[in-house]
Amino acid sequence: MTAQKFPDIHFKVYPKKVYDKRFEELKKLRKGLPPNEISKISRELFDFPMTFGMLMGKDELKDFSIYRARAVNKGDFIDETDPSHFSYAPSPKKLRCNVKGQQVFYGARDGGTAMYEIKKKIIPNKTIVYVSRWAIKDCPFEPSMHMIFHGLPENNDSHVGIMASATGRGWTSMIQNMEGEPLDNLNHYLKAFQEIFTYPGTKYYHLSSAYIHEIFENMDGKNSATKGKISMPIVAYPSVARNKEAVNFVFKKEFVDNFFCLQQVDKMIVTSMKDGRIGYKPISKGVLVGEKIEWSNFQIKVSASDYDWAFISDNEEIGQNLMKVNRNDAILQDRENNKISINEYLSRTGVSYRTLIDGVTQMTKDDKIDIPIEPLKKETMSFIEVHEELYWKKNRVKQIGFPFWYKIGYQ
Repeated sequence: MTAQKFPDIHFKVYPKKVYDKRFEELKKLRKGLPPNEISKISRELFDFPMTFGMLMGKDELKDFSIYRARAVNKGDFIDETDPSHFSYAPSPKKLRCNVKGQQVFYGARDGGTAMYEIKKKIIPNKTIVYVSRWAIKDCPFEPSMHMIFHGLPENNDSHVGIMASATGRGWTSMIQNMEGEPLDNLNHYLKAFQEIFTYPGTKYYHLSSAYIHEIFENMDGKNSATKGKISMPIVAYPSVARNKEAVNFVFKKEFVDNFFCLQQVDKMIVTSMKDGRIGYKPISKGVLVGEKIEWSNFQIKVSASDYDWAFISDNEEIGQNLMKVNRNDAILQDRENNKISINEYLSRTGVSYRTLIDGVTQMTKDDKIDIPIEPLKKETMSFIEVHEELYWKKNRVKQIGFPFWYKIGYQ
């Protein structure tokens, strides 16, 4: 991303106390005010332009994947063949980035964040969730992306950190002659604005939505105040649902209509959502064929291996301290000091290979969200816990692992 070049701009920088006082005035604005009126008051309070953005080059657009999630509960209607049912809402209510009735496309940098954004609509083990992945195709110009990451840690360890770093570099190049207290005061204003925009809940939706409305409706396009000199159809901001540790996007409707392409849709049942993690069971995957979405069902085919070896461990934690052994050799010792093989132990306990295969199938269903259409052949392990006295070289055996191979994908 490169900083967009703009004509000379002029603005005032105020002391921090002045900014704090004016932000309090902004927060007191009536929620029913029209967005244009809110934007006008904001300009009068802060005298600061909203024209800064980062240009998105062709290579960046090519690798720009956007994820969006939709939850479907009992009584909800969805046409799985229609791509528009996975796009922006037809009659939206006021949200963080849109005024009532304004159609915008909300997306996320990854599928997990997209699901956390709709967490309140998801009932574990009941709600069907669709995660769609979109790409930007055949955009003939370099669009500008406005970014709201001021005051967040700058680093290369996370998407938010990278965005914050890019935002910082952009502002540095834009205000090269500013330093010391004026620069400190300006950063104070930018951070305070970011905190209002990303304030949890709906309290300041009338302020944040008016801000996006100003960018999309009054700054972008030939009939805008900039007369088409600036195209800023993308705004990036930190995800509140992920505690500002992930990236969200909002796109102008016309940009989506002209340049968005649906790549795939994953259909699943979410089993758990906690501490940023997601458990789910895949159902099917849809891809666009012509103007309709065609679906393939998720399948796992597990086969018993012909391996002569297995893994044993003296650790209760599954998968830890594994030692490779031959399962046909009489290397184990039971409480009566009988020497037995692993295969004999299985026969004794009544554990069949079918039981082990069923365990493998369940484990792999909780694997990755972005499983490819074409089936992949993989190796995995199925474990059984050993509760009776069983020893190998005087060490108590706590678990035995058996290797299998399986094909996973959609057919």
